[in-house]
Amino acid sequence: MPSFDIVKSWVPEVTFRTEAVKSSFTLQDVKLQKQFTGEIPIEDDNWKIGLIVGRSGTGKTSIAKEVFKEQLITNFQYKHSSILDDFPKEKTVEEITTALCNVGFASPPDWLKSYDKLSQGEKMRVDIARALLLNQSLVVFDEFTSVVDREVAKIASYAISKAVNHSNKQFIAVTCHYDIIDWLEPDWVFYTDTMTFDKKKRSKPTINLTIHECTRSIWSIFRNYHYLNTNLVTSNKNYVALYNNKPVAFISIGRSQYKYKYWQVSRLVVLPDYQGVGIGIRLLTWAAQYFYEKTRQGFFIVSSNPQLIHLRSNPHWILKRAGHSVNRNNRFRREKNLIKSSSQNRLTFSFKYKPQTRKQPQLNLTHIYPQNNQ
Repeated sequence: MPSFDIVKSWVPEVTFRTEAVKSSFTLQDVKLQKQFTGEIPIEDDNWKIGLIVGRSGTGKTSIAKEVFKEQLITNFQYKHSSILDDFPKEKTVEEITTALCNVGFASPPDWLKSYDKLSQGEKMRVDIARALLLNQSLVVFDEFTSVVDREVAKIASYAISKAVNHSNKQFIAVTCHYDIIDWLEPDWVFYTDTMTFDKKKRSKPTINLTIHECTRSIWSIFRNYHYLNTNLVTSNKNYVALYNNKPVAFISIGRSQYKYKYWQVSRLVVLPDYQGVGIGIRLLTWAAQYFYEKTRQGFFIVSSNPQLIHLRSNPHWILKRAGHSVNRNNRFRREKNLIKSSSQNRLTFSFKYKPQTRKQPQLNLTHIYPQNNQ
């Protein structure tokens, strides 16, 4: 059972100012030290995520250093013009990009940036991805979510929790923020405020989305985060998902122009701060069912986004093709996988929607953004 008895003391240099303060506050005989004593009863390995949490000055980092020593991750060095080259040399590109996607950083254009060009939320996810690729079974991460917006911190905690639970690692977060506890869903929590240990079962909060039909003007918020970054087709139907009244995801859907009619996703984007928690797939599946109920026609998505490969395990989606795009002159017949690729020279996945029998909730058709010509 890990235990600790840490004494931290300090002796200030004798100067006019330090002596003046000692005299003013009668500190001459006061011991300048702090002591942290306790134990973290995690002798068994039947857990995936732990959390050390408490106010500043309560010994979180000191305890983590004492108990977990070499497993503690404090900072990484970033020297390259692309974060991809900052990962260990022995890791393949597939291993690196999979790790980035798993922690909710699934934006290929941003993978080509240097670390200093990323947002704080993106930096944290890159750090976690690097940590989970280290050759150690336990990762202890200090200052977890300390420098990011609190809503972003919650979403990131949700995504990182999923990534850790699907890995072969154990993960301990060290933080002063209590608001991420339920979102991280740790198997145990050690509170440094009271030096107490808790194994209470928790459930992640629900991420409630509202979906609206919208005009093309909303695309300006999302277009820089799509790997193609092209204009929308004028005739497409566009929808936006809101979380806490903020736009977080966008989907654009068009009708095929070929002999056999079906619907196909043109654009699907989730803002980086909200990736990794299933918002994109929820919006996609909602749209597919909604269009099926309206038209009784097929619904496809063809994409290079590595996150969408997870649709293979979704009972409502059928993988029709995986590989490099076919030549424009090649087609699949409808009952035998009809889909014409508009993506050349890219590795893509093609999925067809398998309709649900349960009807979707009614869509809010309010145009929440003003019509314009963008």
